[in-house]
Amino acid sequence: MTPIISFHQFLVFLVGYLIPIYYLLMTSGIFLTLMLPQLTEAFAKYGKSRNVQEEGSDSDLKKFINFLGQLTVPKSYFRHYYWFASIWNPSLFVLDKLFSWNFFNVSLLSLFVQLQFMRRLYEVRYVQKLSNQAQMHVLHYILGLGHYFCLAITANSLDTKCSTNFGSILLASISSVLFSWASFNQFKAHLALANLRASGKMDYSLPCEGYFKKCSSPHYFFEILVYFSFVSLAEFQSLNLWLALVFVICNLTTTAYFTHSWYLQTFPENRETLLQRHPILVFGPSSLGSKKNI
Repeated sequence: MTPIISFHQFLVFLVGYLIPIYYLLMTSGIFLTLMLPQLTEAFAKYGKSRNVQEEGSDSDLKKFINFLGQLTVPKSYFRHYYWFASIWNPSLFVLDKLFSWNFFNVSLLSLFVQLQFMRRLYEVRYVQKLSNQAQMHVLHYILGLGHYFCLAITANSLDTKCSTNFGSILLASISSVLFSWASFNQFKAHLALANLRASGKMDYSLPCEGYFKKCSSPHYFFEILVYFSFVSLAEFQSLNLWLALVFVICNLTTTAYFTHSWYLQTFPENRETLLQRHPILVFGPSSLGSKKNI
């Protein structure tokens, strides 16, 4: 029986339609959960900022949302993302050659994406001290796996051949420097967070090293820059990478504001210090805003 479409045609459909729809739905989902406070607590927050209450619901709908909010996995499952991505990304090229799909290829972009995956895998394995008590919603976990599935396919499907054009070489050089600088500083930020638990204690402390003096979540800011470097490596031509960047900005900015608010609630004695920090920007405004808004 002849298939309706070839596998190559399916991959074209996946990259051209399904992946953009996936990122649009995930980004829209972030805004939806932020519009409804109970959905924010149940689905958007994770780790230390998560505080889903089981009691106090006065309707069947709220009880059902609270029930769904209890479907969690340990935040330490973050490491699964990078195990999966580090294997999935190079596997695409190998499978392409084995089955003659003629769709995936190795490029500077796909190599940088692989470096990002492997560095983050190293960090969650040997640097970060992730607590099994901190939780994230199972939907958050599944959608995160989907993100890395889509990112690898996007990076490997782009035809970014080496060019002798001066503009392309200059853009690739700038993108490479940005990627390296952002990766290095994100690693330093994760190391600073890990050092807070160097004694083996898993309780939380207020980070004050490096860029943490200027913002509450510099590691999120530098991850956004890493994704921007991916977009620029593709010469700003990939819609899917733009959508991935927008999703990452919305996701990490939201999480950074949750983290900043949690710091203010947990460390009231450091309120004045925290008010001098921006939730995510390491440059620009030095505070969240007026005190009455916090």
